[in-house]
Amino acid sequence: MSGLSRRGAHFIGRFEGWRAEPYNDAANNATIGFGHLLHDGPVTAADRRRWGTLTEERGIELLLEDAATASAAVDRAVHRALSQCERDALVSFAFNCGGGALEGSVGQAVDAGHDPTPHLEEWSHAGGRVLPGLLRRRQAEARLFVHGDYGDGEKPQPPR
Repeated sequence: MSGLSRRGAHFIGRFEGWRAEPYNDAANNATIGFGHLLHDGPVTAADRRRWGTLTEERGIELLLEDAATASAAVDRAVHRALSQCERDALVSFAFNCGGGALEGSVGQAVDAGHDPTPHLEEWSHAGGRVLPGLLRRRQAEARLFVHGDYGDGEKPQPPR
């Protein structure tokens, strides 16, 4: 199967956020771009010299590389053919929640040919409550899967 499309990487990037220079993520690990891990531990002067200021295009390339694990998880969990927009939606979900999340109701719904929207929305909780940002992401992934709408203002790419 094909991997994440560039349009799919831009879709994920809108949710991940962008930082052009090395920064310490929430776990105090050196990170850049759309959350690309440079190494465990805080940013060093050597990181700043090596990476400088990243272009957004290079950030998309790193995101495509980082999303390969999520794409492989889609291949393992989903056994029916997927259109590109369906694959991009599921890669976004797996990138955010981990590949194992596809082994439950989301993957089962997709394999059965059903709309996975309610199952995606189940993954919008943290600490026992709905997080609005996660709910927005799950709803956007559902729109992408069902309608081919990448939310980028361009024409939707219908799944079938």
